[in-house]
Amino acid sequence: MTFRNAPYLLVVLALLVMAGFIYSQQQKGSGMQGNNKETFSREWEQVMQFQDQGLPQSALEVVEKIYREARKSGNRVQVVKAIGYRVSLKASFEEEPFFNLVNTLKAEIGESRFPEKAILQSMLAEAYYVY
Repeated sequence: MTFRNAPYLLVVLALLVMAGFIYSQQQKGSGMQGNNKETFSREWEQVMQFQDQGLPQSALEVVEKIYREARKSGNRVQVVKAIGYRVSLKASFEEEPFFNLVNTLKAEIGESRFPEKAILQSMLAEAYYVY
């Protein structure tokens, strides 16, 4: 990792902080729960283990699985959290992480609705600001 990648790391850190905040706000009546209260605890532990072992692509595979299941079940909190992790994991091994981040967030914004749409727009704005 070189100094020129520092802005990307700031974006990734900000995305993870936002995802953590969203996750912590998961409570009854918050409007972000969706129909399924499943938190994918086992899967997230597996992601953390892969990250600790320095295996971002293996962690990304698990995050993609979480994303698909959360999207299918309407668990909006987990969808946003998975997007944040997906972007941060891809940034660790992709050549042009900023452009991929922007494209990913734009695609997700197009498919999302309030309140996750507003959160994703905020993430995109922060990415542009840091860039």
